[in-house]
Amino acid sequence: MATIADAVRLAEVVNEITRIENELRQRRETITALFLRCRIPANATLVVVQNRVRAVDQRTRLLESRLGMLLEEREDLHRSLHRKETGM
Repeated sequence: MATIADAVRLAEVVNEITRIENELRQRRETITALFLRCRIPANATLVVVQNRVRAVDQRTRLLESRLGMLLEEREDLHRSLHRKETGM
């Protein structure tokens, strides 16, 4: 039988995955808007633009890394719950 702690953690992981996926989608939309819609002020220097892109890119990489870890944890929890339910 699955433990309550495993089920609770699985729910937490799923919620965090959803939150990170939403934030990644928002960040990608931001970077797209920055370049495609030219939402850069006309008086912005190249350094300002580079700094904005670098900040978005750095946070995006961190989120993608965290998402990968959560997806692995979710799979581990699914396997663990399945083994406990089937008595394996």
